[in-house]
Amino acid sequence: MFSPLEEKVIGKLESFFDTKIVKIVMPRQGMGSFVFFAVSEGGKEYVIKTSLDIKNDVLAYELLKRNDTEISTPEIFTSFVCDNKTFLVMEKIKALILEDVPDKDKGLYIDSMLENLSRIHKIKSERAGLVDGRFFSGSWKENLLFKYSGLHPWFDWKNILERTGVDRALVEDALVNIVEQIKKVDLPCSDYSLLHTDFNQRNLFVDPQSCEIVSIVDWSEAAFGDPLYDFARVRMFIQHFDLGEIVLKKYYSLLKLNKKERVREDLYFINQVVDYIAWYSESETNFNIGRLALHQKILREYKW
Repeated sequence: MFSPLEEKVIGKLESFFDTKIVKIVMPRQGMGSFVFFAVSEGGKEYVIKTSLDIKNDVLAYELLKRNDTEISTPEIFTSFVCDNKTFLVMEKIKALILEDVPDKDKGLYIDSMLENLSRIHKIKSERAGLVDGRFFSGSWKENLLFKYSGLHPWFDWKNILERTGVDRALVEDALVNIVEQIKKVDLPCSDYSLLHTDFNQRNLFVDPQSCEIVSIVDWSEAAFGDPLYDFARVRMFIQHFDLGEIVLKKYYSLLKLNKKERVREDLYFINQVVDYIAWYSESETNFNIGRLALHQKILREYKW
């Protein structure tokens, strides 16, 4: 049996594709979206996604399609509104997701992760911020500071600091230090690059034979800014799976950062460590509790 909303969505799909939808499959869900697979009578599978940030997804996919970046993304079939929610209908990627690669082998994909990010970063803009222009328009530095202003809809720090498991004093001190560092460090002020911003194991499909990324999904937080911000997310990936010093050294060897770039990359890394404390403290699942503890451990050991 389908829910009333599923029935409406299925009706839209059946009308658009002129086919009968006979099954819905619920995959593992991300942190800010709702995704399900619809299977037609002929066995064809479609991915249906909705989120508060779906417009950003749509615009990012369109941007990638218009630019010759050699980035593989799912084919977008259509989008439609149902019960005041926008749904995006995409191709289902027939490949292994990086999350399902054994942890001991995840480090083998660092080369391809950095290479694909470099391709994404070829798309440029004179403005910083989310692709759809929401929330704030200004320089890259001003966009970063906005996250800590108390006005950003994703980061209600007053509330976040009161959540179960959050070390208030630790995080409060980190917020002060991050704001000071952002104000002090020279950051790019033009020629911004397209950023994915959430290059993680659930958004990357891979070929285990070649250790290459074959498709990239979830562009709901795509923005324009400093490419090093994306690379710092890969460093967090290395920390999340405890991939070790050898993989971390490989990461830095491939990036070849100069002294000023290394300062920015480090700032973005600790910036994201704190941001993800906000995400992981939203619910008390075993996964979130573990990641929250890890991020606070990183903060305690970090040398400002």
